[in-house]
Amino acid sequence: MGKHQGPLLASVKVTFTQDGNTLGTTDEIEILEIRLESQLPGEEFFYVLRTETGWSFDDPDELGKLFSDVSDSFSQLIGSSGTPLEVRE
Repeated sequence: MGKHQGPLLASVKVTFTQDGNTLGTTDEIEILEIRLESQLPGEEFFYVLRTETGWSFDDPDELGKLFSDVSDSFSQLIGSSGTPLEVRE
């Protein structure tokens, strides 16, 4: 696991909710989960998108902006290296 002195951040999860679409082709409440995970502590992160309810949007830019905002927040959390930070005591 490398030469770290404490626990490493292994994953981060953000969950969004919104009302279901008006056609009723998704659940009444739509839930979108975006995770940032690493295969092994200290390795680079990758993104995981999950929804069991469906996620509706009118404009593709809307989804892109949401993902961009989350990505920016993750970058602030893990730093520019793209690898997990050590948890500081």
